[in-house]
Parts: sequence; structure tokens; C-alpha cells
Amino acid sequence: MTILIVFTFFVIFDATVLALTANFSNIPLSEFLNYISSQEKLNFVYPSKLGNVPISVDLQNVDVETALRMVLLPLRFDYEKVSNDTYLIIDLSSYAHMPNYVSVYEPRYTDPKTLRVILQKIGIESFLLNGKLVYYTSTKNQLSQVADLLANLDVTESISSHMLLVKFSYFSLSEFHLLKEISAEDFGKILFKEKYKSLLQDTHYVLFNYSSEKQNSNLEEFSAREPSHESIPESILAKFEFNEHDIKVKLELLRKNESTILKVLNDLTESELPLSEITDGENLNETFENVVFLKSGNFVVGIQAYKIDARSLLINENTISMISNKDFRKVQSNVLQNSFEVTINASVTEVTIANENKRFYMKLTNNSQNGWTDWNVQSTGVLVKILDKTYAGVLFNLFDNTLYLVIDDEINIFKQFSLTPRILFNVNSGSFSTSIGSEFSLSLSGVSVLISGRISKDSSAITPIFNFKAALGFKSGLIEYWVGVNLEDNRIGFYGAIKW
Repeated sequence: MTILIVFTFFVIFDATVLALTANFSNIPLSEFLNYISSQEKLNFVYPSKLGNVPISVDLQNVDVETALRMVLLPLRFDYEKVSNDTYLIIDLSSYAHMPNYVSVYEPRYTDPKTLRVILQKIGIESFLLNGKLVYYTSTKNQLSQVADLLANLDVTESISSHMLLVKFSYFSLSEFHLLKEISAEDFGKILFKEKYKSLLQDTHYVLFNYSSEKQNSNLEEFSAREPSHESIPESILAKFEFNEHDIKVKLELLRKNESTILKVLNDLTESELPLSEITDGENLNETFENVVFLKSGNFVVGIQAYKIDARSLLINENTISMISNKDFRKVQSNVLQNSFEVTINASVTEVTIANENKRFYMKLTNNSQNGWTDWNVQSTGVLVKILDKTYAGVLFNLFDNTLYLVIDDEINIFKQFSLTPRILFNVNSGSFSTSIGSEFSLSLSGVSVLISGRISKDSSAITPIFNFKAALGFKSGLIEYWVGVNLEDNRIGFYGAIKW
């Protein structure tokens, strides 16, 4: 009996009884993890960029998890135990300072307090300000996604109607070095935690409407009505398909055996989730109850559903909580995007200082006869934000004492491409001049590329002026550094910027 107890103890606690003793000096992290893997028959999953990080450590009779802490914590890395023999390694420094974007939404028909509860369920930080909903996201794309979701929720609905909100997020497996195949469910449960949410590539929200009343089915993409009892036993009430990058996901709202079911499928996986089993609890993100994880191509997708009773969306002014303008300004000041940009060549220097609400311009010209020492301010101007992406203000030319009224706008064609029209009105002469610019930006592996062009035409000028700019951006924490070249009127110059 004693021998059996001792043997059982060694089997159960094998990972801690077998201690590590070794000394490593300036070796890649991947080599250290391979050593532990060979000694303890463990597997490690980590972003491939971490594999070449140099480490040095002296291990003297320590267990595996102590060894991992000794190596990872000084580097601001962390680990998560996925299963009994598999660990996930994460670089925390990349995700501790994610940029935030803020937006304000004023409900028309719905209770803002209820909208806030819905946003909390799907992991969106928000608060109420004088009946308005202020919310934050980590990406601009998610900001617009939430705006669309709120607009779809903020409608007048029959008190008998209900809503099913489906949230699905995904991240790329290509960023990770895999030593062992891990199920999408195990991997998703770790990476979809709040701690690692910034690893997500993107998030989408799909809203299905359905009613308990007897109505004909509606096959619109984002809306569904339950069919009458005379309908066929199984029918598709509504569907949504996502096919981007390497991801193929289809959502179907079905009427099956007198029950309404959410069906999730791709090329390899198919899951059904009855609406009767979907709860409206507050902790779904933590418990992963009623969450479907599936692999699609080179991605893992997490899909989660929430039931919403449309009757709870009715406005009730007594439920609106307040926050002082002082506190709001304090919070808002933390998410403003500021920038300092300069373009310089042999004869002209332009400086721009901007944040989300104001823009300041200054243009200096150089007297070529006196060389680089004789610079004078030619014009200066200030613009103030009047709409979401529209600025208006004045520009004054000191050389000829001319005052201009200016309107700048931004039109997003798609995520990476935008147009920026500008109108200037010469108060002295009563004439107009116009310009339109285009901007294309792309981020890849921590480096961003910016290509932009602008064509300007003054009413008194015979030919337009062309401007071209190309730059590379590098991010360090919350700060972006940009360097590039600028070409205007056959003059080539330097472009630089700092954004934070």
C-alpha cells in the first residue's frame, strides 16, 4: 500500500517533481522552450516573432512554471496553461497600450441605459452622459461596427418582437508558432479572454429580428420573422455569410421542429444553438457558455449569441444616469489623437499641429538669395471641427493680407482609402479655389505605408498644382513616427510626422 501511494504521488505530480537545472546565456527564446519541451514532454505555442528574443537564465532545481516565470516576466511576457501539456506564451507589452477611439451616440427611441447593458455584454466600454451613450473601442473599424449596431437597435419595434445579437471575432493562427495541433475551442477560450482581446483581428455584429406573432418568413439578410405554424417543419428565416481573408462563416436562423435555432457552419464544422438555450446573463464572455469556436482557413473564429427583448429598449428617462462634463472631458482627453507634421524643401516649409477637434497650419517661405537663414511666415490658419469629419476655419496670407475661409472634409471610400476635398473662399476677391486629395494607408508587421496625392486649382490660375507624398510609419507604444518624401511643383522635399 505504501509503495502504491508513493508511486501515485510521483505520477500525479510528475511535472513538479522532475526539476530543471541548467544555465543559458544569450540564446533565443525558442531554443529555451525547445529544451523544456524535450525534458518535460511539453508543447509551447507563441507568436513567431518572440522566438528570436534573446534570454539568459540560471536554473537551479526549479519546476517548469517557475522556470517560465524567471524567463518570461522580466521580458514582460506571460504564459497561460491551455491543457495539461500545452502552454501559450504572450507578449504583454504589445497589448498593454492599445489606442482607444471614442464616439457619442444619442438614442432616438430606445433606453440608453439598456443600450449600455447590451454594449457591456459584448465587451464594449461605455457610459451615459446627459442621455447620450459614450463608448470606446480599440479600432476605428470596430467603432463604425458599433455605430451600425446601435442604429439597428434604435428603432421602433412591436412589443412582441425580439432580437438575436450575434457577435463573432477572429484572429490569425499564422502569427503563432505551433508545436502541437490545438483544438479551436481550447485555443479560443484562452485568446478570447479580456486579457488578450487586442490580439483579435476584427469583430462583427449581426442582428436578427424575430417575433412570436404569426407572420410570413422574411428572408432579408439582417432580419427574420418566425413563420406561421402552417409553414414547413424546417426553413431558413434569415442568413448571414462572411467571406473575407481566409475566413468562410455562415450564420443561419432556422425554424426547426417548432423551435428557432441559430446554425453556425463553415466548410468543416457545423453547430446548432437553440434560442431556448441562449441566456441573457452578464458573464457570458468569462464563462464561454453558448460560444462556438471553429477554425476557418488560417483563422480561429469565436461566435457568441445574445437574446434581446425589444420591450426593454423603450425609453425611460428615469433610468438615465448622469456624469459631469468635467469627468467626461477628463476621459475624452485620454483618447484624443494628436499629430505634428512638417514638410520642408529648399523654398517652402509647412507645419501642421492637430488633434481631434482643432488643426493649426503655418507656411514659411525662404528667400533663396539669403540661403537657408532667411525664413518668413507666409500664411497661417486655424480650423475647428464642426461635424464628425468636417473642419471649418480661416487662413490668412501675410504677404498680400488676404483672408480665406476654409472647409476641409474626409470621405472614407473603404478602410485603407479616403478622399479629402477642400474649399477655400478668398474674402478679398470673392473667388473660390478647390482641391481634392486621396490617401491610401496600409499596415503590415508593425510598419505602415502612406501614399497620398492632392490636386489644387485656384480660380485665377491657369494650371492646377499637383502634390505627391509617400511615407513609412513606425509605432513605439502610443507614438507613431513617420518619415517620407514630398513632391510639389517639381520640388522634392522631406516629410516627417509624430502622432500620439
